[in-house]
Order: sequence, then C-alpha cells, then structure tokens
Amino acid sequence: MERRDFLMTAAAALPAMRMRPTADRLGDIGMATITVAKGMRAAPEATLTALAEMGYKEIGLSQLYGSTAPALEAMMESVGLRCPVLHAPWADLSAANWPGAIARAQTLGARYIFCPSVPAAMWTSRAGISELAATFNRAGAEARKAGVTLGFHNHAAEFLPVDGVPAFGRFLAETDRELVQLELDCYWVTKAGHDPVAWLLRNPGRVPALHIKDMAMGGGFADVGAGTIDWTRIFRQRKRAGVRHVLVEHDAPADELATARASYNYLRALRW
Repeated sequence: MERRDFLMTAAAALPAMRMRPTADRLGDIGMATITVAKGMRAAPEATLTALAEMGYKEIGLSQLYGSTAPALEAMMESVGLRCPVLHAPWADLSAANWPGAIARAQTLGARYIFCPSVPAAMWTSRAGISELAATFNRAGAEARKAGVTLGFHNHAAEFLPVDGVPAFGRFLAETDRELVQLELDCYWVTKAGHDPVAWLLRNPGRVPALHIKDMAMGGGFADVGAGTIDWTRIFRQRKRAGVRHVLVEHDAPADELATARASYNYLRALRW
C-alpha cells in the first residue's frame, strides 16, 4: 500500500475508532471493616496500613473496635485512607444517643451513617414499619442539619412480605428519600431471593453505598469474584443509583487479608 493510500485509510478509520465506547471501571475501592474485624481489634494500625498498601482508598467502619474516633481517624489519615461511611446500632438513633453518633461521624470525616439492624419484630407489621420509618425520618432530619446523611443497611429478613409487599419496600415508601438513603448489601438482597439491580433501578439517586459481598455456590460467603453474583451487571447501574462508595465485605473470611487482597485485585481488574 502506498503511503498516501495508507494515510487515507487510517484517517477514514478514526471516526469509527472514536465511536467505540471505552470500557468502564470502578474508581476508588473501599473495605467494610467487618471483613477484617479480628485485625481491627488486635492491630488496627497494622491492618489499616495493609489495606492501604493493597490499594484500598476508603473504609466503611462497622464499629470503633475498642478504640476512639479520633485515634482511628489519625490512623487512617496517616496511611491515606478516608472513612466516608460509619455504622451505628439502632440504640444510637434514640434522641439521647443520636447527637453523639453524629459527632463521631464528624470526627471521622464520615458523610454517611448507616444503621445495619433494628428490632426484628418491627419488620413484621405495618405499624412496626411505620414506627421504624418515623424514627429514621426524625434522625435523618437531625443528621442533615449537621451535614451528615442517615441511611439503612439491609440484610435478608427485611424482604419478607407484609400484606403482600416486601417490608423493605414499605419502609422506603414511608421514609423521605432526601433524609434516609441506602447502603445496599448485594449478597443479602440476593439471599432473600431478590435482584439487586431491580432495587437499584427502583431507587435512583438513593443508594450512595454498596456492600460488595459475593455468594458461594452453596449460598455462603465467598471472596468477591469467586462467587456467583454478576458484578458487572450491578455496576452498570451504579451511577443511576447514585453510588459513590463500593465497599468489599466478607462476614467470615478464613484469612482476612487474603480475602481483602483477592477481592481488591478482582475489582481493580474488572471492566465492562
């Protein structure tokens, strides 16, 4: 081929090349500390350092692990980790305890507080769900004044039907989406027999965080990428759902840091 013909052919191909969509990928990847709970209790500074060296950028803090918010914030800052997400128990949402929980979040630099559990009986009746929603709306309004957003972290029991409708759906309908947002745990949605993508699509802009926990063939926990959940299908909807933070989680790893490393490497290499 003559040089002129080659240049003309190459130039003609440029528009087609520009039209090809580029592969999408995750940005910063976070770790939910339940995955490394033993390490956080025994040696929090070494554990956080190890996570940072693997490439993690964010921490979803499940609890303080016998330390204090200022001490943990200093440990994370020293290794370049951020803590955008903090968990708080149901008791912390009381009028007496809630200001202290908000103050801890502010100390840690956490933008979100997610409550991961409430009394199980509240999910079994419409009256219980309404009481639950009222508590979250009240606490959410107080948190918003302080620059913090309250949310709920699901498990599986919340998806049982109450008068033919999943309790979780009733709760979402009765809470103000501006005051109460979601940290969707993809494993537990799947365990309940529901589709995480369907819940993301039903709640656009309301899901700032995802727990990325994989399901083994037998229904137990697996390192992310070693299980059965289709993560690319979920991540394609993350922007529409408003996801800002993806947090690796495994409730019972045999080797905490090995699970953290394998899960990070899988997610870092993932394209769709």
